[in-house]
Amino acid sequence: SLCDAAGEKAQEDAFGACLTHDPRDVLNSRLIVAWGKNVATTHLHFLPFIKEARKNGASFFVVDPLPTATARMADLWLQPKSGSDLFLALAIGRILLEEGGVDEPFVRNRTEGLEAYRSLLVRFPVEELCARCDASLSAAREFALAYGRTKPASIWTGTGVQHYRWGREAHLAVSALGAMTGNLGIPGGGVSFNHPSALSFDRSAFDVPGSLIGKRTVLKPILGEEIARLTDPPIQAAWFHASNIVTQSQDTAGILRALARVPFKVALDIYMTDTARACDLVIPVSTFLEREDIRGSYGDRTVGYMAKVVDPPPGVPSDLEIYQALAGRLGFGERMKGGPESWIRKLIAPLEAMGIGLETLREKGQVVSPLIPDVPFAGGRFKTTSGRYRFPADLRLPEDGPPPGSLFLVTPKAKAFQNSEILAVEDPGVPVAFLHPDAATGLRDDEEVDLVSSVGRLRVRISLDGKMRRDAVRVDQGGHHARGACVNALAPPVLSWDGAGACYYETVVRVERP
Repeated sequence: SLCDAAGEKAQEDAFGACLTHDPRDVLNSRLIVAWGKNVATTHLHFLPFIKEARKNGASFFVVDPLPTATARMADLWLQPKSGSDLFLALAIGRILLEEGGVDEPFVRNRTEGLEAYRSLLVRFPVEELCARCDASLSAAREFALAYGRTKPASIWTGTGVQHYRWGREAHLAVSALGAMTGNLGIPGGGVSFNHPSALSFDRSAFDVPGSLIGKRTVLKPILGEEIARLTDPPIQAAWFHASNIVTQSQDTAGILRALARVPFKVALDIYMTDTARACDLVIPVSTFLEREDIRGSYGDRTVGYMAKVVDPPPGVPSDLEIYQALAGRLGFGERMKGGPESWIRKLIAPLEAMGIGLETLREKGQVVSPLIPDVPFAGGRFKTTSGRYRFPADLRLPEDGPPPGSLFLVTPKAKAFQNSEILAVEDPGVPVAFLHPDAATGLRDDEEVDLVSSVGRLRVRISLDGKMRRDAVRVDQGGHHARGACVNALAPPVLSWDGAGACYYETVVRVERP
């Protein structure tokens, strides 16, 4: 996937399932760690709980290579080199071993594999591990001692931690810290990444018998290469539903070249996106304000009701109407019959069995799903085969980088818009590139330059920031390719070693004057 595949693979390998603590549970934490998670931009509803916990005496640590608004709030901010979270987590784990930070009863009774993991931790001197992530030994030790001596302590990881080939490995090393200290399966603890927003729904309602016969899959992070690979037979049609993959995946130019060879392409969307522009047929669909619907919540247990507010423009169908018409043409129209309300009731059947029906959702607006635990793996009971947390037996370690004269390109979410949903009236113009003055020798604030990678070139406007790392440049993601603002045009098509995830943050660039 483009978002979280490597991290989810790590959580499944270690815990047996990818589940997160309820954000409200942070009120039980005495120490809160946001690791690669800029909650001030990407999780605004979580922020009030963190602030309340701090008022109640909790400490707040941040690990992030960028000087984010969240980092400015921290009691301790570690600013490691991009892509080095794995080495930082190993360094902290090594210090926990040496300084008595391991919860021996928890490890003995509720985990497996620590001895093999211990062998990995002691393979490198802690000084070398800190050097690999460019974090001071004193800062890593301060983090480790506080985390090892404070319970309950919670770690909340963002997607950036796993946007590398070694994303699974980095996540495993971070989650191991929670297991070593016994901070798993308890209120106020956990190493939380995310959970699927549809956990409370019965998605089998959409299963169509025989639909997987002859199925071929393509990997979204390398879509351009995948389309070129599938030649027997070649792809004849492509269907994009609420997916601006041209802008949001890696190697924009490669995707566009591949799509140009597909004879027929269809887009269903509410915006004229870069992907829609590349299609032969664009079908506008009604928005969430123009139909009754329900939603799950990303990283939260809330199920919300979405009331219809206005009618759609004449002739604009809903997604359901489009798929029902298509099902009729394909021979299974009877199975897809039914109005929106009947389909909603099918989806929420698991909730209805627990007394939460559509009428309840309409009345209350939202409910906290009882189908998702607020404290995953309570009592140290994990979803693995053995019922224990699994330490990794070994980890593949990345090489150093970037090459001399290059910069890590970090492309976080923007606060002003969701991914690439930027309206023309909100066009921010030339993308802004934030650089440390030492990395921008001879360049001036507001000067326009080109960022050049192995697959693309992007015109940007310089903004000097003394708190940036000297080996990194930040450009917020989401700009449109048609406007010359798509930063993912610089990202080569790279897959994570495990999980088939996108590796945006492995992109390295150099700065050139036009």
